[in-house]
Amino acid sequence: TNDTRESPAIQICKDLLDEGAKLAIHDPRVSPKNIEYELLFNRDLEKFTYNGGVEFSNPEYQSDRIAGGIQQKEIIGLFNQVAWNATSMIKAVSGLRFDTCRDTTVISPRIALSFKMNESWIYRLAYGHGFREPSLKESLIDWDHLQFGYRVKGNPNLKPEISRGFTLGAEYRNNNNFQLSTLLYHNTFSNLIKDYAIEPGLLSYRNIENAYFTGIEIISKWAINSKLSSSFTFNYVKNRPFAPKGEEFKKAVDYWKDLATDSDALFDSKYLFSAEEILPQVTWGTSPEMVTHVEDAIPQVGKDNKNLLDALSYMGLEPGTKIKDIELDQIFIGSCTNSRIEDLRAASEILNGNKISKKIRRAIVVPGSGLVKKQAESEGLDEIFKSAGFEWRDAGCSMCLGMNPDQLKEFERCASTSNRNFEGRQGFKGRTHLVSPIMAAAASLEGKFIDVRDI
Repeated sequence: TNDTRESPAIQICKDLLDEGAKLAIHDPRVSPKNIEYELLFNRDLEKFTYNGGVEFSNPEYQSDRIAGGIQQKEIIGLFNQVAWNATSMIKAVSGLRFDTCRDTTVISPRIALSFKMNESWIYRLAYGHGFREPSLKESLIDWDHLQFGYRVKGNPNLKPEISRGFTLGAEYRNNNNFQLSTLLYHNTFSNLIKDYAIEPGLLSYRNIENAYFTGIEIISKWAINSKLSSSFTFNYVKNRPFAPKGEEFKKAVDYWKDLATDSDALFDSKYLFSAEEILPQVTWGTSPEMVTHVEDAIPQVGKDNKNLLDALSYMGLEPGTKIKDIELDQIFIGSCTNSRIEDLRAASEILNGNKISKKIRRAIVVPGSGLVKKQAESEGLDEIFKSAGFEWRDAGCSMCLGMNPDQLKEFERCASTSNRNFEGRQGFKGRTHLVSPIMAAAASLEGKFIDVRDI
């Protein structure tokens, strides 16, 4: 297929061969123009499962942000994999993949073994090669990091990343709900793709030779008994109005547990974030990623960045404006996104005993569902909101999308807990700033954005 329309992905599948071979032709909308083919083959035998296929992709990228205005790639991949259930105790998987991208060709073998010694112990060993082509962002696009105010320049000379690694793992379980997993891994990389600083405020990407990662992970899980466990999500769902009941719930939990990531799964990268280090966030533009923290100012925008300049013009803001200097007209705590019972409890704590600012023309609370509204009223939260000066509404969409009269007037500014802030989302030429429920509650008291941690 060669489809340049702005349409949903086209998927045409038809049987080619017996045993489930299929041809899939589709346009995944990764670029204005793309040709992509996949031929997949699968065969199940008594103790073996075979999977194989070929992939071809020829994406073409057109943008005024790309050197030369246009870039085209040709990517070919061949792969096959055999899974073998040797015995009830031993399982093996082996595979071979062939990839070619530009001037690089890579053959990647993979093998994994698992040995179940008994009902308590399982041992795993895996070895394989990996291949990753540079992404469009890393290689071709120059872009702005909106939150931190720096620029990133793509490197068209990046080579594909090639990796080799092994893992060795052991897992122990007993009948007392105790599980202990240990995983040792070592990965080496050729042409590892990493970002680096060209100069202050300007980053790019480069290849690093002979990089490696070695580590050990130990994970333990323990529940005192079947009634007191770490399965907080399952316990939360249990006995809800639309949750399965009795034996059906037990079957559902057994199925949900199978959805967890394998203890010996490998990842190209791992990131760890500490939520307590992330300052309260406030959007300043017309898309959720146009955001910064409450102690910051609106970032500087390049003269050639039409998207950000248009957003600032619509929002009536200038680069350098402090977030705390932005005054508000309306407050909206609501929609299914951020008006759960926990959200309403947190916001009510901020408002309890306080009154909203006289600068605020209207403040609305819309519970996320009828059940949430009923629960909140049983706890007296509705009275706290009404006493502070908020309107207490029935569950619904309301100002999340400017429903019926719940709209901003032209050029009015709103602190909203919904998850969309596009142009006109809450009313014609209305200006939406996305914040958390407690930040919206705090802003209602001062008529402008403040740091909720200071209350």
